[in-house]
Amino acid sequence: MLTDDRYTVLTRLVEDPAQATEAVWPDAIVSLPFAVTPEINQGTAGAQFPGVLGPGAIPPPARLGSEMLHYTWRLEEVTLRDVTDEADKLSGPGTPPAGQLAAQWQLPRDGVGGSAVAELQLLSTGGDLWLNRLIDGGASLPGNPLKHSADLCQAEVPNPAPGWAVGFLAVPQAPGFWLPPDPVSADPRVSRVEARLHSLALRQGVGQLPDGALEFPLDTIRVLPDAYTLQPANVVAWPAPQDLGRRFDGYLLAPSLSWIPGAPPQAAAEFGGFGEQEIRLELTEPIRAGQLVLVVPPVAAPVDVPPGLAFGLHVWSGDGTEWTDARTVALPAGETAVLVTAPNAGPVDAIAVVFPLGLALGIAGVGGVTESAAAAVRLERTLLAAQVTRQAAAAAGPPPPNPPGGTHQPEHRTILDPGRLYRLDVAMTWAGQLARQDKSGQITVADKHDYTKGDKPTKHLFFRTAEKATTAPPSVGAPEYLSYLRRAQTEFRPEMLERYLAGYEPTQSEEFRFCDDPLRAHFLQDHVAALAAVYGYTIAVAVRRVDRPGVELYHQPRRAPARRPDPIRVRSHLPLLRAKARQHGDRGGPAARASRLVRGLRARARHRGRLRGRRPAWRHLPHLPLA
Repeated sequence: MLTDDRYTVLTRLVEDPAQATEAVWPDAIVSLPFAVTPEINQGTAGAQFPGVLGPGAIPPPARLGSEMLHYTWRLEEVTLRDVTDEADKLSGPGTPPAGQLAAQWQLPRDGVGGSAVAELQLLSTGGDLWLNRLIDGGASLPGNPLKHSADLCQAEVPNPAPGWAVGFLAVPQAPGFWLPPDPVSADPRVSRVEARLHSLALRQGVGQLPDGALEFPLDTIRVLPDAYTLQPANVVAWPAPQDLGRRFDGYLLAPSLSWIPGAPPQAAAEFGGFGEQEIRLELTEPIRAGQLVLVVPPVAAPVDVPPGLAFGLHVWSGDGTEWTDARTVALPAGETAVLVTAPNAGPVDAIAVVFPLGLALGIAGVGGVTESAAAAVRLERTLLAAQVTRQAAAAAGPPPPNPPGGTHQPEHRTILDPGRLYRLDVAMTWAGQLARQDKSGQITVADKHDYTKGDKPTKHLFFRTAEKATTAPPSVGAPEYLSYLRRAQTEFRPEMLERYLAGYEPTQSEEFRFCDDPLRAHFLQDHVAALAAVYGYTIAVAVRRVDRPGVELYHQPRRAPARRPDPIRVRSHLPLLRAKARQHGDRGGPAARASRLVRGLRARARHRGRLRGRRPAWRHLPHLPLA
């Protein structure tokens, strides 16, 4: 869909170019919501829109579907083309706008790191436009999304959070058990650790894996020699959760192989003899900074306990490195927890725990930071640094280019050309896996589809930008005039930019304004000048005096002002005054009064001349030749 800066829907994108009849202004924003968040191809998806790569992209789900059938989507390309002059507007090459265009993922509705619908905004640099539809601007939402946008330059991407494969949640999955992840988060910086548990019997002493001992799998064993017994696995729940580096509600008691008391030694010799047993945890993804929490039930330990950790335990990683950093914690129910830590931060893809026969051993969980979570943090930090650099350069540099056809920059709001038809191409691919389960319950992969197989399905979406108005607007005072002036998008007039005006300086009725104080107009958006420029207009502040008549701005009938009487003609009275002065011979009578009259007329003429802005009329009065 197409929206404005207030997050109001203007019109919808159409798949048929003939239906793109409802135009929008060139500053419209393209909104692409994804119900299923796609993975992003870091190599091609951000070629024209760098912001598609992030930061802020909601991570894709690990899988969509079930264990038997699941799939994921990947965003391959997002391209905008001008196809106005193309004969075939669906498949024609078109002309992409010059430069790179703005794009930004919107902050999730349920806070940073949430799992809401992912929304990609094209042609805009704002990541919180949806807050404009809220009365309080998002103040009541968790996570304070406005603060997240305001503190972008000082933002720090947290370290990857560890995840756990939890034994208490284990389910049988032939062969062995599956330890599911907890927590399960859509945030890629939160590790998702899964493990497969297998039980084995060892025919000789302790040795390093994989070539240290002769292994005999107990997951699929059907018959044991008479000298041994196998205790099946069981899930044990604690009366109250225990804090062992994280909260655990219980543990998985692994299968335990024991020697039957009183059994003849020759029975064990005939079968080759089992000296120890092993629990092997195979991780679906390598982890770093690994942790393992084991639980020993309150039973007597075997008499012959080989040297090693507590209760004769030995822990190795898949590469043969032994874990020797361990500590024990006494639990309220009489059990003992053994917390083992990896000796280094290297990747671990498997963990083997070797313990004596007859010892029951539980798995509370195995945790660490997955490789994918660490890679997500590195990528997010790289993208964040790139965005901060672009915004700092934009703030320090000149304003965005205004002329039509200029080179666009991804850190500036994108203003398209007016009166053009644009096509948006969104290309995506998918990957999936189909599995089957045999009679024994074992799940095997039957078919697998990779992103590179097949073509890239591409959706073509069209929209049109508005031209300069050529017809007369609604008359002032008409019912539709205000809606046309404030909301119409199908055509453009310069006076319609009033919808972006926020205020001006000086404010109405401001006092004590100095002559050199600045005059400013404030707009709700910073791209108003660029929008006016693509239509050939320039934004300026006009000043008009109101203390005297000026040019009429609105041609409306006005009442004619009353005519002023003609000025007194002093010249016609002078002969009479001279005659009276000679008749009476009184230089101080009428003559003196005539002189005073002339001086008064001169003062009135001077005052009127100042008001009318022309030469004072008193200069044309003759001087009386009085004796």
